[in-house]
Amino acid sequence: MQKNKETKLKNYGDENYNNIEKHKQTCLEKYGFTNYTTKRVHDGTYRSPFLDRRVVEKGFKTKMERYNDIGYNNFEKALKTSWHRKTGRMESKTELKLYKELKNNFTDVVHQYNIPCIRSWFDFRIDNLLIELNGSFWHNYRPFKNTEENIKEYNTLIDKGGLYKTIANTWRYKDVQKLNYCKENNIKLLVIYFGNYNFKVEDNILYTNSLDEIISYLKSVL
Repeated sequence: MQKNKETKLKNYGDENYNNIEKHKQTCLEKYGFTNYTTKRVHDGTYRSPFLDRRVVEKGFKTKMERYNDIGYNNFEKALKTSWHRKTGRMESKTELKLYKELKNNFTDVVHQYNIPCIRSWFDFRIDNLLIELNGSFWHNYRPFKNTEENIKEYNTLIDKGGLYKTIANTWRYKDVQKLNYCKENNIKLLVIYFGNYNFKVEDNILYTNSLDEIISYLKSVL
C-alpha cells in the first residue's frame, strides 16, 4: 500500500490519485457498465465483482501463481476481520450487510442460529423462519438435485480438487442436509441465492442480486 502511494505521488503528484475515467471505461468494456466495483450500481441493486465467474477464476489463477494453492487464504488476517467468534465460520460482507438490514426492518433477528443435532448453523432466524444466504459461486449457483446431470457436474468438481472439491461437497451434502432436515421437521426455511440473478422465487428458494429485494420479499411473507 505504501509503495502504491509513493508511485502515485511520484507520477501524479497525489498519493491518492485514481484515474476514474479510465476505470469507468475498463469496467464498461469488460462488464457492460461503468461502476462495476461499487456497492450499488445504476439500477439500484447491489452487485459485487466477486459474483462474476471471470473474477473468481482470475483469483484462483493468482493464488496458484503466488502460493501454488488454489484454496490459499490468509487465515491470520481473516481472523481479525470476518471470523465469527461464536461459530468459527467465515462471514461474507454481504451476510453482514444483510444482517444490518434485517435488524433495521425486523425484530427477533438471530444471526448464526445453531441446530446441534445436525451440527449446522443457519445464517439467520426471524421468528420461526430460518434463512440461508448462499453466495452463488460457493454453492454452485443453485440447489443440488439428484439428477444424472447434477451428479456428473459434482464429479467434475471433485476431480478438479482443491476449493472446487469443497464447493462440490457443500453443494451436494451440506446444503441438502439442511433442506432435508427442515422439510422432515416442518421447519420454515428460505434459501437465498445471491448473485447475478433476476428476482425469482420457487419452492422457498429466492434468487436475487439485491438486498432490497430480500427485505421486500421478507416483509411480504412475515
